[in-house]
Parts: sequence; C-alpha cells; structure tokens
Amino acid sequence: MIKVNAHKIINFGDATEATYFCLVTNSQLKDQFEINIEKKYKAYKIFSLDNADDFVALMKNDMPDNAHILVVLPSVYFKPPPADLLGGQRKLGVLACSSTPSDSESIQHFIRVAENTDPVAQDVFADRLFSLGEKTKHLLFYNKKTKTEAVFHHLYDHLSWHEQIGVLDWGQQQLLPSGEISVLPVNVFDQNIEVALDVTGELTLQGTAILHSGTPSFSPRDQQRIYEDLATLNDDAVIASLDGGHITSLKAASKKSFRAIRALEALMYTDSRYSTLLEIGLGVNTNHDLIAGNSAMNEVYGGKKGVIHLGFGLTPYTQYHLDILCPDTALYTAEKEWILGETAHLSDQIGEQVIG
Repeated sequence: MIKVNAHKIINFGDATEATYFCLVTNSQLKDQFEINIEKKYKAYKIFSLDNADDFVALMKNDMPDNAHILVVLPSVYFKPPPADLLGGQRKLGVLACSSTPSDSESIQHFIRVAENTDPVAQDVFADRLFSLGEKTKHLLFYNKKTKTEAVFHHLYDHLSWHEQIGVLDWGQQQLLPSGEISVLPVNVFDQNIEVALDVTGELTLQGTAILHSGTPSFSPRDQQRIYEDLATLNDDAVIASLDGGHITSLKAASKKSFRAIRALEALMYTDSRYSTLLEIGLGVNTNHDLIAGNSAMNEVYGGKKGVIHLGFGLTPYTQYHLDILCPDTALYTAEKEWILGETAHLSDQIGEQVIG
C-alpha cells in the first residue's frame, strides 16, 4: 500500500480549512492508496484518470470545491491546468512522476518527502536569494574541487523565473515535493528554445543525472540506456566550457566520465539544442533524500545548503530534458557573498577571467 498522511503535506496549508482531501491517480493504482486524514479533513475522495485530456471534465463535473487535490499520475503526461479551473476554492499539488520511471516504492518515498517538507523555510531562502540577486550585477558559479568558474548575467527582463516552493494559496498549484527555484530564457511552453541563459566560463557537470522524457514517441529502453551513460557523472566530472550559454567543448576529468561525454555529444549531434544551457535550477528541499536511479523528483534535492542543477533540452520540444545535479558547485554574488551550495574561500581573482 501507498500511504498518504494528507494532513502532513504542509504545502496545502492548514488541513482544517478544507472540507475534502482528493487524490487523482491512474486506475491501476487507485486501490493501492491508503489515505489518512486524522480528522483534519471531513472526508477524502479518490478519482482515477488515465487520459490527461479528461482532467478538465473531472474538475468541472466531479471535483468538489473547498478541496486540497493531490495528483499522482505516473502513466500520464500531466500539464498544469488553467488557473480558472481551480477557481478560488481548490489547491493543487502534482507529484512529478510521469517523465521518468516511477513505481510504487518511489511514489511512496516522495510522498514521505512531501510530508516532511518545510515550505516556510523555502520561502525564507527565496526571499534572501532575490534580495541578493537584485543588488548584484551578476552571479558566480564556483566549484571548489575542480576550480571551475562561470559568470551568469541574470538581470535580463526576458528571463522567466519559476518558484515551486512555499505554502499554496487558494487557486494555486505547484509540483510536489516542493523545493525548486529555476530560471529559463524562455517560457516553458515556448518553441523557440535555441536562446540560452547568458553563462560564460566553465561549469563542472558532476552528480546525479535525471533524464525526463516528453510526450513524443520514445523507447523506455533507449531512455534507460542513455541515462545509464549519464549516470557515470556520479563517478567523475565532465568540464563544460560555455560562451553565452552555448557549450563550446566538453572535457572528461578522467576515463570514468568518457561514457557521459559520449552520451552528451550524441544528444548534441542529434539535436543541436542540447548544447544550449536552458535552465538553472536551485534545489532547496533540505528534507529530501535522493533515491537511486532515474527519478524526476530528485530535482528538488537541496542537500544541507542547497544544490544547483543545470538543464538542457525542453520537453515536449526535444525528446528529453536533461537535468544534472551539481552539489559541489556553489553560487555567489559578484561581491563573493555566498548564496547556495558548499562554501569555499574565494580569491580576489575569481570571476575576473570570465567577465572580460
């Protein structure tokens, strides 16, 4: 059984403010859930859904008002519904489990992560991040192990910032477990994904890889094979040189990362848009435990001090979206003030060689 302690998912806010807790899941999983509402909600309801297009009808015809709604659809590619579908009497949390393989064990794991998440602490972090970001002319990435550095010019008006953090208000929705702040140079549903984030310098690609698949036809076997090559980034690093957010070269730190370079170069050869840095994500869920294997919900992992991840490709416009968690890379302001990640002593020369 997959157990859900509904009243512990603090992202929904106070359980006593709502009448219903509602779960939407695939039909084959419907009987595997055990819902505990601890007398905080008056009742719970479970709905089955096997076609994403049916979600609108479900919300309009069957979903009660004054409800906290959890969506767990590992077999359905679920797009965020329009805000007016929620109205002012519903809150929606979506477990990110369809773009990578998700079995009952991993779903249970991340429901526990969601129950243990501190969304208030995530809001505090976001406030500090944006306060520091508004005052500095650029942001600096530095890896204390490989000594790589890169500068990110982050103050452009066209950049699209997203926050999957904090406590929901009525009419709002977010991914669960929460804990990601991300920036892209495009709208997430924009087909022009050749524009890059303005990052110049060297970035160390080392850590957990996540290979999301989109809606186009694909072979799960191919997804797994590519992921296994990229998973060697856990063993050693690939150094990526970037100019204005476009990868100009890849260098293996040792023979251990040859497989990862082969996979990255194959992706870029097949679709040149994979050479574009399209996302910088900040994982700030410090209550999160990584799960082994290819799992989308690892994306919000924040370790103890927050974790940077880098994104390439964008589903559904590319076959895959690749995220690489980089826990040894830290983020600083131009004034060398620490923002996120494992701290390191920075010399006066850091950042000078990549900003011209």
